[in-house]
Amino acid sequence: MARIVLLGLTLVFTAFPAVAALGLWVLLPDPQKVLGAGPGELGALLAGLFAPPALAFLAAAHLLQRRELGLLREAVTRSAEALALQQQQLAVAIREYRTQTDVLRAQGELAKEGVRVGRQQIEAIGQHARETRALRLTAEWDLTVRELTMLLTAMFRLAFGWRRVGGDPDEPTLEEVPLPGPEELALRILRMLPASPREGWTLEMDPRFARHARRYMEVYERFLARLPNRAAAGGIVDRAFFEASIYGQIHARLSLLPRPAEAEAEPEIGAAAD
Repeated sequence: MARIVLLGLTLVFTAFPAVAALGLWVLLPDPQKVLGAGPGELGALLAGLFAPPALAFLAAAHLLQRRELGLLREAVTRSAEALALQQQQLAVAIREYRTQTDVLRAQGELAKEGVRVGRQQIEAIGQHARETRALRLTAEWDLTVRELTMLLTAMFRLAFGWRRVGGDPDEPTLEEVPLPGPEELALRILRMLPASPREGWTLEMDPRFARHARRYMEVYERFLARLPNRAAAGGIVDRAFFEASIYGQIHARLSLLPRPAEAEAEPEIGAAAD
């Protein structure tokens, strides 16, 4: 727009001296005197014709330049303000990004802590489960030992009776056969049982003793059936541990004993074998 105005003013101020000179030429009574005038008079005339429009043109150009500079200054100011606003927005975005990064880092730390706590809980649950299994196994073994002890007591009474002759030889009396403790009782029964199949075939056995022996093996095998063949990782005991105990040894020797019907047929088999 400023260029168009400046172009219009240039055309106006260029045509003004020509129009003014033509008007003077027409209005003067004797135009030939103007041509005959000296250089000073012609210079003054030309200066009078061209100086006002030139000055006006310069003034208009100056005003237009100042206007353009003001507009440019405003544009630069708006650009600087926009740039400052963008910088502020960028600073805010950077702060938000750093805040989000800190939040994410804190969440990551919380997640790691949660995983660590979860692992500890899993380990605690596993330890508690192992302890629970151990306690349950111990309780079951205690109950099994009590039942086995009752059967061993019955076997002991069948083997050694309830009373025996004692006291003074001149005046003998019947006294009760003392029952040994659980450990000694198991050891006495173990020593009484045969250690080889041949000894088992030649042993004469009361049917009641055979029933107690069969019941003993059933109780012991029922307990062994709940145990793994091999201790797992972190396990406590397996079947081999209980089979090596004195109750397991008694079970192994009781398995060598024949049933009463088998005991009757054994002498013929032994004679044929000899």
